[in-house]
Amino acid sequence: MKHDYAEVFSENVKFLIDLLGEPEEGELNYTGGRRALSRLEALRELKRLEDEGIITPPKKHGFVNVHVHTSESFSVFRSPAEAVWEAYRAGLEIFGINDHYTIAGHREFGEACKILGLRAVFSIEAIAMSEEARVRGERYNDPKNPGRIYLCGKGVIRDLEPGSP
Repeated sequence: MKHDYAEVFSENVKFLIDLLGEPEEGELNYTGGRRALSRLEALRELKRLEDEGIITPPKKHGFVNVHVHTSESFSVFRSPAEAVWEAYRAGLEIFGINDHYTIAGHREFGEACKILGLRAVFSIEAIAMSEEARVRGERYNDPKNPGRIYLCGKGVIRDLEPGSP
């Protein structure tokens, strides 16, 4: 994935960032072989480099996005860890995973948010279709597709008081 950062990273840091999107054993497109680091280990190393001043910390903007898809469903992100890294670097403070028909990315997403100090929201999304509504031209929450309905279940696993971790 091409990253458009204002900051110029060393080759070592770019390598770690690229690892965030690499498939791991059991995942689609995994080519085998032992990797030097898992995605979460690479993320921990990036955070360590930031803590040591080698990577400039992102500016916090207080931004919130509780509806992002990961590699588990329809996304430009190659993994939940990569999505969290990009959100963190963009200055988000609350970030939510919202994949279609699966919670498979939740564990990695939650751990990645914990590593970087983002508050995580966990969701799932499904699409339903009403043939009768389609025939009648009824539109719900998908204006271009009569009869189609997107259903989202959002969940917060703990109180998110202002300033809480």
